[in-house]
Amino acid sequence: MVAKINVGSSLYGALAYNGEKVNEGQGRLLLTHKIFDDGTGTFDIRRAAEDFARCMPPQVRTPTTASTIRN
Repeated sequence: MVAKINVGSSLYGALAYNGEKVNEGQGRLLLTHKIFDDGTGTFDIRRAAEDFARCMPPQVRTPTTASTIRN
């Protein structure tokens, strides 16, 4: 799953948006690493958020192009 996030600060929100696309058949889950995949082709958003949170260090911020230009 490849996500482009323009607005928002919530990992859960990004996963929910992309998970809904996958579950509606408008996207596909291509590969997971350390993220649960039951093999059905659907996406368990709550479980994925837990897996991501476990792998990410606290206080991670990724600057966007717009914020990089302003600085």
